[in-house]
Amino acid sequence: DELLGAYVALKSARGAGPDLSEEIKLKAAGRLNDAIQATLSRATTSEDLTANASEKEVSLSGSSDAFQEAPSAALQQGACEKEALRLRVASFLAGALRGRPVKLLRKVDSRRADVAEATLSVQRDLKHMTVSCQDSTITCQLAYIKDIYQVDGDGDEMFPTRVIDKVSAEELELLLRIDCVPPEGKVQSIYIVEASLASRDAFLESLKVLCVRAQKANAA
Repeated sequence: DELLGAYVALKSARGAGPDLSEEIKLKAAGRLNDAIQATLSRATTSEDLTANASEKEVSLSGSSDAFQEAPSAALQQGACEKEALRLRVASFLAGALRGRPVKLLRKVDSRRADVAEATLSVQRDLKHMTVSCQDSTITCQLAYIKDIYQVDGDGDEMFPTRVIDKVSAEELELLLRIDCVPPEGKVQSIYIVEASLASRDAFLESLKVLCVRAQKANAA
């Protein structure tokens, strides 16, 4: 029938060697692809598909360039995205190991907070993060970071009024709350203001990767 004929035509075209033009070979591959799609559209159940394959003794796997290229393209795209993420995390980590400038908002009392220029660093063991200013240092384990909140996605109700009051309108979208929850269960909230939207997004993306890595290392 049409499917078997298209398959035979493609095999013959490929076996003809360089004497047959690429255009004819591509047309044969296209014909087979169309025939496969037509067969699949007529088969309404998995039993139909099995019967069609059995009757013709034709394997669809590897029978058409179109069917080989689609999964390959998807795999290539996934590999490219994974490599791009790896490079972004590596770039972030290079800066974080040296120290990244941020603003740290610290509690003074129930109604007031102060703002200090600070340095956020990831330690070389890739297990700890510190936020240091002139007179204090906050340390938390990456494996214990449970949530990171931002005004854009979570709303300003996730931040104490004393913190919101110390941030300018332009800085609101750069404000982050990092919740670290150690085994004893006491939540440690760290409030920082990133330098820019780009640095905020790099921090959020990369810290997620580093936290997962640290959690896996803890579980090993």
